[in-house]
Amino acid sequence: MDKTDATRDRENSLGERNLRGWTAKIPRIMAVSLSLYQLLYVGTVFDMLGVFIPRVVYLATSLGVALVLIFLLFPMTSRSPRDRLPWYDLLFIALSIAGTGYVAYLWNSEDAVQYVYAPPAGVFLGLATAFLVLEAVRRMTDWVMPAIVLFFLLYTKFCNLLPGLLHGRGYALERMAGNLYIADEGIFGLPLGIALTIVVAYIMFSQFLLKSGAGQFFIDLAYSLVGHVRGGPAKVAVIASAIFGTLSGSPVGNVASTGVITIPMMKGLGYKPHFAAAVEAVSSNGGQIMPPVMGAVIFIMVEFLGVSYWSVCLAATLPAFLYFLAVFLMVDAEAVAGGLKGLPRSELPSFTKTLREGWHFLIPLFLLIFFLGVARFSPERAALISMAAIVVVGLPKKKSRMNLKKIIGAIGDGGMGMLTITITCAAAGLILGSLSITGLGVKLSTLLIHLSRGSLPLLLVLAAVSSFILGMGVTVTACYIMLAILVAPALIELGVLPLAAHFFVLYWGLVSFITPPVAIAVFAAAAIAGSDVLRTGITATRLGVITYIIPFMFVYDPALLMTGSTGEIVRAFVSGILGCFALAAGLAGYLLIRKVNWAQRPILILAALLLLYPGWQSDLIGVGCFGLALLLFPKGSGRPG
Repeated sequence: MDKTDATRDRENSLGERNLRGWTAKIPRIMAVSLSLYQLLYVGTVFDMLGVFIPRVVYLATSLGVALVLIFLLFPMTSRSPRDRLPWYDLLFIALSIAGTGYVAYLWNSEDAVQYVYAPPAGVFLGLATAFLVLEAVRRMTDWVMPAIVLFFLLYTKFCNLLPGLLHGRGYALERMAGNLYIADEGIFGLPLGIALTIVVAYIMFSQFLLKSGAGQFFIDLAYSLVGHVRGGPAKVAVIASAIFGTLSGSPVGNVASTGVITIPMMKGLGYKPHFAAAVEAVSSNGGQIMPPVMGAVIFIMVEFLGVSYWSVCLAATLPAFLYFLAVFLMVDAEAVAGGLKGLPRSELPSFTKTLREGWHFLIPLFLLIFFLGVARFSPERAALISMAAIVVVGLPKKKSRMNLKKIIGAIGDGGMGMLTITITCAAAGLILGSLSITGLGVKLSTLLIHLSRGSLPLLLVLAAVSSFILGMGVTVTACYIMLAILVAPALIELGVLPLAAHFFVLYWGLVSFITPPVAIAVFAAAAIAGSDVLRTGITATRLGVITYIIPFMFVYDPALLMTGSTGEIVRAFVSGILGCFALAAGLAGYLLIRKVNWAQRPILILAALLLLYPGWQSDLIGVGCFGLALLLFPKGSGRPG
């Protein structure tokens, strides 16, 4: 099986099983078949043909195939056999078919009857399916999310034994299986439903773009624009990762796709390996907060908030711009400090030629934005139409023409790329279902508010720490769903704007991807660069420092989320830009071409914090500090003090 960008997106450490002979073709055939089934369902083709498939039946069959694929491809441990299937994986495959097939049969044969109490067969298969989901998540990611899910399941069963705020009635296994397994509010609830309708459409869209050659076009376009300036390849990494990352849905997948090109180029230019890896990790992580797609998290946020896509897209724009501006400035300062020049024009693609040969790749993206923001199509419909546009616009050119082989390859890669998302969303459904039964979500919000003693600053710190911990080792989609359920309600209850609360937990969940000890985006980038992981993580933390600051900014100043008068939005944006310049200069030691000594750097960092803090009074003081620092700059350039 080819090691595509989609398959590299799986953050497991066990490796894939090396099946041989005719059995090696089975996973690929299953992945293509699964994706075709999902596309036909999401595209309402079954409805057009008069074939009615209940939602839970669709989710159950899709999850069943995903589980079978995982147990076929991924061994239990690093010592498990790689060339054959052990007996326990054969058993897991059989139970996966039985567990998901049982639910599909019930919903298809009994007119969607929901059991409050599951029958004995339902209890057994419910326990087996929950175990299989957790085991599959462990194999695909790590032990963190299974441990969290197991905590909630045990709480649901034994909460009657706990004291105080956490005390509950406790639920029998029959009731738990009825709610979390047979009903559509647990495994087959909202998270899995969103993953297998909206997210799957965008995974397919991104895979079609990659197969058509659009990924290379965007990288070449970035090189033609900034490859010649100082630190050019690093700036290419920032731009290319922002473009591709918004579609990829995974910081690790983004690193694997763009990092294999940008990291070696950065190292060749003179950047140290750990810095090159950190630039790619931070840039790739930022793709998840970059409109218009935000790795499909934006559509899940729309479902939770009950607002329009366009309002969330607009709200994400200014914070994302400030994020990448800060990273860009930090990269530029490093280039000045190291005397790193850009690549010769002769080694770079021509902007005019690149645009002339690949301008048609922009059409599907513009169509996507138009159908989402103007025509107000459903997210999945907009993605499928834009995906079809990729095939149409590529027809005139041989390189970008989507022939049958490329189409099947994209569909198969999409199916493989969906495995982690599917299984983690099924696990997230268990959390959501447990919270629904026990009311623990309300209790956790009450607990956070109680611990903060009603203080919003303290609550924000607690929410940030909680989001960081819960975000470790899980996918972006599952990370946001968990935080939106567990942490965001506490912020909203204390008066934070719902949009700001959800963006706050999303940003702080993403912090875990670039901040040690887990920092899975850093691990991926360091592996490509051959750098020390800890040193790379520390550098990524410094480069991505704006990630830690922006969430507090838009909680206290919703104008950054396009909420408020035009004057307030302009003030917040301008002060944010100045703050990014001051922050980069204070941390990196350079402002454009002028060095900053150690006495001036604290003044610039203070100016940055004042400018990034909401309110015109703090902005005026910040501008004053910035001006004072400028007056103190020595002439010329050189290494920072």
